Amino acid sequence: YALSPPKFQQYLLLNWTLDKPMWSAVSRQDRHIFEEVHTNMHIEAWHHVLKSTFLHGARNRRMDDLLHTLTTDVAAHYALQYRRQQGGFEGLNLAAQAR
Repeated sequence: YALSPPKFQQYLLLNWTLDKPMWSAVSRQDRHIFEEVHTNMHIEAWHHVLKSTFLHGARNRRMDDLLHTLTTDVAAHYALQYRRQQGGFEGLNLAAQAR
């Protein structure tokens, strides 16, 4: 922190450290995991699933490859998962249960 530029230190002080519920895990106790997400944890987790499962760890994919994967493989995967859940062959969607 001490080595960071003064403007960055001022930004942290004014926008983050004075509003502890915004960043403190203590303020997020007794809440369901899908309520009021204040971090990018879900995005990072989804990015990991996308890269490891659907893109097989490939780096620097072309945009058209990514769009093709999203509209074919990913969409088909989640459609099949939904059908399995509806048929009772797979556990329920935790996100839907939370709502």
